[in-house]
Amino acid sequence: MNSVSFGSTFKIKDNNQNYVSERKMTDFCEKNDLEYVSKIEVVKPAKSYFDEPIYDIKTSIIAPDTKDSLVEAYLANKGIKFKKIDTKDLLDKSKIESRIKEPPKNMKLVKVDVEKLDKILQNQSNNIEHSGSDYDNYYKDSVDLMIKSGDKIPATTLHINATGESTDDTVDYINKFGADRLNDDQLVLMFTQRTDDPDHCMFFGMKDLGMDKVPVYVNNYTYKIGNALGIFK
Repeated sequence: MNSVSFGSTFKIKDNNQNYVSERKMTDFCEKNDLEYVSKIEVVKPAKSYFDEPIYDIKTSIIAPDTKDSLVEAYLANKGIKFKKIDTKDLLDKSKIESRIKEPPKNMKLVKVDVEKLDKILQNQSNNIEHSGSDYDNYYKDSVDLMIKSGDKIPATTLHINATGESTDDTVDYINKFGADRLNDDQLVLMFTQRTDDPDHCMFFGMKDLGMDKVPVYVNNYTYKIGNALGIFK
């Protein structure tokens, strides 16, 4: 992850803000090399060609210490209401966990032990190493920005499937012989992307922040096998 700059995150939600004013604000960010997240949703479409649609616009601007006062002055001069949050506070482990979105239907939110998961991956089929490469090469900045935005964030979805036998048989095997006696490639572990955001890489962003037990979404089969492996908290 990029070296952390402990400045401020400015959260802006202005229902009277229109698309033009939002565009000016994001232009300001780009001109001053500021990171930002802007989400625009049309809550009421225009009734005719001459009408303006009504937007719900939420913007977060992440300012380093050196540009904190610049952003605050810009927003104040434009009369834009904002909430200012210490970015360091947003990166606190408990604060990150409190912003994890509720799990999808029929899934659970658990914490996976990073060290124990890494040990399992050494001799089991997985795409997690590939997802880690995606994070390092393509998505690190995006994940960093998602975490610093102060918005609700998704967890990574983890699937653990048995190969050649049922989930219950696999659980019985682990309970009888132990996780250390798993045959090579007896399991397949996968991180899957569920949204347009790189949620499959969120695990690595949290790991980079020093979290040794990272929230993940799991289905019932994964929950059973993971509990038998002893990797869930």
